[in-house]
Order: sequence, then structure tokens, then C-alpha cells
Amino acid sequence: MSDITALDGAVMHIDDDSVVLVTGGLGSTSVRGPGPADISTREDAAVLVARLRLKTPLARLTRPDGSPVWIKGGAVSLVRKPLPGDVPPGGRVGAVLFVAGDHQAVAEDVDAVRTSLNAHGANV
Repeated sequence: MSDITALDGAVMHIDDDSVVLVTGGLGSTSVRGPGPADISTREDAAVLVARLRLKTPLARLTRPDGSPVWIKGGAVSLVRKPLPGDVPPGGRVGAVLFVAGDHQAVAEDVDAVRTSLNAHGANV
């Protein structure tokens, strides 16, 4: 169990293993998984991930803008090559993942993503 302080000051008491995705950028970090909506916090994403007590560590991949994204391998149901609409202007996308019902584009190619995720609890 860990605490996350949301942007509005509310303290969220979470089950660490409920976290499926963590991203940082633009002055805040987004945590997906513990509740019905993402939790936004001012805590640095890498610091937050490092203090979670997880049964299986999160895989660290790269978003199309070059920033890191941490993903729970066991929450990934699909990995595929990107389609033309998956690539943002100026971004680099090598694979698209489906994580807990949502998609996440990453810079790494499909083989590298599968290797990383499978080493972190996935079966893709």
C-alpha cells in the first residue's frame, strides 16, 4: 500500500499492484489503474515508480515524445505495429500496446516491446 497525493491535495491510498501505467511530463505525473480515472500528481514519475512495492516491476518503455512510460506487463493484452493514425506529428512510434483496455504508443519496435514486457509479467 502506498499513498499518492493528487494535484488537488487529496491523498489516495492505493494497492501498489493495481498500478498499470505511469507517465510523467508537463509538470505532473499520471497514474493509471487504482481507480476509475487516472490520478495526477506533482511527484516525479521515476521517484513514484521507485517507491512502489510491486510483486513484479513495471517495464520501462519510451513514449513517442521521448519521455518514459512504465507499464505493468500483466495488464498488456495486445502488442502490434503502428497504423498511420498512431504516429503523432514529430513522434516516433514502433509499437502500440493495449493496456487495461486503453492503448499506449511507444517508440520501441514490436520485438523489443514484447521482450521487455514478457520479462515483466506479460505473455504477449
